[in-house]
Amino acid sequence: MRKALFPCILACVLFFALSMAAAEVTVVMDTPSVSLGETVLFHVEGAGGEVRYDVYRSGELLFRTGFVSVSSGAYIPAAAGNYFLRVTDRGSGTSAQSDFTVTGDLKVTLRAADRALALGQAAEYAASAEGGSPPFTYTFSVRSGGERIFGRSGGDSSFSYTTSEVGAFTVTCTVTDSQNASASASAELLVEDGPGISAESDDSGPFRLWGGVRRYTVRSPGIWTAESDADFLELSTNCGGDGTELFVTVLPGREPRRGTITLYSGASKCVIGVTRLSDDGVEQEVSLNASSAGSVSVDGENMAVWTGAEGEREFAVSSDSDWIAVPSDDWIRAEYTENSLKVSVDECAEPARAGYVRVENDRGAAAYLSVCQSADSAAPDVTSVSLSSTMGISYEDSITAFVRVEGDADLITVYRISGSEPVASSDASGRRSDGSWAVTFPLEGSGEESYLFAASRGGISGRMMIARISAFGEQASFNDLFADAETDGDVCTVTVQMTSSVASVLMLDENGREMGMISAGDADIDRYIDENNRGRFSQWTFTVPSDRVPAALRIGTQTLEVVTREKEYPNLVFSQFDGSWDRVRYRHSNLQESGCAIFTLASALRKLGFVSDDAAPAALAEKYSFCLVDGGTLNSTLVGNAARDFGFRTRYDLYNDRESVESLFSKGAVFSFSIVKGHIALADEISEDGSMIHIVDSAMSATFSRLNSAKAYIRLSDGSFEAVSDPSQIPGALYYIETESWSGGEYWLESSYVLRRGVRLLMNKE
Repeated sequence: MRKALFPCILACVLFFALSMAAAEVTVVMDTPSVSLGETVLFHVEGAGGEVRYDVYRSGELLFRTGFVSVSSGAYIPAAAGNYFLRVTDRGSGTSAQSDFTVTGDLKVTLRAADRALALGQAAEYAASAEGGSPPFTYTFSVRSGGERIFGRSGGDSSFSYTTSEVGAFTVTCTVTDSQNASASASAELLVEDGPGISAESDDSGPFRLWGGVRRYTVRSPGIWTAESDADFLELSTNCGGDGTELFVTVLPGREPRRGTITLYSGASKCVIGVTRLSDDGVEQEVSLNASSAGSVSVDGENMAVWTGAEGEREFAVSSDSDWIAVPSDDWIRAEYTENSLKVSVDECAEPARAGYVRVENDRGAAAYLSVCQSADSAAPDVTSVSLSSTMGISYEDSITAFVRVEGDADLITVYRISGSEPVASSDASGRRSDGSWAVTFPLEGSGEESYLFAASRGGISGRMMIARISAFGEQASFNDLFADAETDGDVCTVTVQMTSSVASVLMLDENGREMGMISAGDADIDRYIDENNRGRFSQWTFTVPSDRVPAALRIGTQTLEVVTREKEYPNLVFSQFDGSWDRVRYRHSNLQESGCAIFTLASALRKLGFVSDDAAPAALAEKYSFCLVDGGTLNSTLVGNAARDFGFRTRYDLYNDRESVESLFSKGAVFSFSIVKGHIALADEISEDGSMIHIVDSAMSATFSRLNSAKAYIRLSDGSFEAVSDPSQIPGALYYIETESWSGGEYWLESSYVLRRGVRLLMNKE
């Protein structure tokens, strides 16, 4: 009985142990977040045999695979969102899941506090990233003439650079996410030397809670403008010239406040800090708080305010003992009785002024009446400026502005913000029937310029207005932040893509010295013009000796850095069944179902050096859609037409002899061929002894299922070959769970097998 029971107990223990082991199945994600278009990689641990994959987005099942024996896989999401992958172990029925996030395309915005500064001032920048996979790395660089003069990299999205030299600079922020996706944004910075702008005050003492007025004399190299960031500050004017007085009124209030006034003149900036302080510890005789011995108030307040003061006004005073009233200035007069204070003021002849009346009783308590005045100004104010169209204008043109004015004006004057003299003016003859004034003036400088518009009467100007104008002329816009220089031995190929028409490109060395001019008519320029739904652009490509590569290109008035890199041969492997190509149309089918010949042609073109957009699979499928028939792609027709369009060499007949194929391989040729029935692949290399041919295959699942007696090989580090029987044995192979198929890959086949099937030539013309 005991002998019979022991096997049962052992079986139960083993079943329990197996069940516990099966329950530990887990899904390990390569990363919890990817950018849209990136590949999600994962593997399964603890499964006892075959597994099934379910992919969900926002709780909705997108697809479910059958049970497969593949424990590592890949998936390319088609949309951003929150996903999870569930894996079910067939043997135990247990499952596990893991979440991952798909973010949108990475985009970067760079905000600059100032576009122009004086030498020694700090430039402040703030970057923000959208999309991508956090965390982000922010790399800031400051470049002058293409040379990097300052940089910083880290997790901080803000950046400060203290200007140390005069000139034009480009500040760039490149953001890299956790998936190594990157995007950049740039801002231009102008730093100028020479006399800057300053403001001299007639009083350096603090402003009290009862307010006040301070006069500043502004010294500037040209026309200046002013702005304030605080609502308790009022400016007598927002602009002026060298020597103009600026009156700043600090409005009364109950709380201490801090504000700034910023003055601009060209590239120079001056910041005035204004603080409204409490009374504590500065002027001990001033107290706005009632003492414990008594109390006093004006109109029921410790601090009353009379703004826009004129003539006279009476205020009620409450005090628990006798009191007196003492004005701060002789333009304020006070008369008082037991419960009443009558205050009168002179007419204000200044732009603004402020003072106070101190009410103090004989028990030491005090209250204040703040008195603020501003003069009535008959000077006209500019209220709006509209411009005639600036599209396509250059700096050889003039432009007309239509200025609207509040008040009676007799003259409109236009100043260039970085200058000191008027560039144009218009008297009453420029006034139009709709009430606006028309004034025409020439454009100056380069890039974006600011102009100041003033209205005056009898030589007295009111508030002015700034308008910014962008002109194009010789300005060039770039599709990229740098020109690309690719070196290959003794020769370097430089490529720059522009979105506006220019006649020449000036090459500069690392010190900004001229190295020579490249003109549109030069014979060695490959000038490619493209018009498409993204707009028109011009791409210039030219070659220079590797020891004469420019550090920067000057195009119009802008400078573009040249980045040099070693020539990189593009990846030739496309994965036909990765799940993304079923959305790319190929006549009555799509590239996932029928694209092997197209992928082979695209790989061959890359190998031959054709890497433009029109050599990509989607473009080839659209252009050569007529090559697809019900039985598949007519490969001879496809390659023949592509040879005519791209300019490579081919022939209708296939090559079958090893000697010819070896000779053509040595000259840089590649071959497309029918690797198995119904499937096309690329042959791009032959082994040293001629026994093996290297294959680039877009769909290894199709090939390996039909190879039959033929064998595929991988090459080991010692140069020998090892036979493989399954795509999982190919280095770098991925299993895409959405299509339940293997990726494209590279391997070797015996040359005798390849040559028996015959290969089709693709070769650059000699």
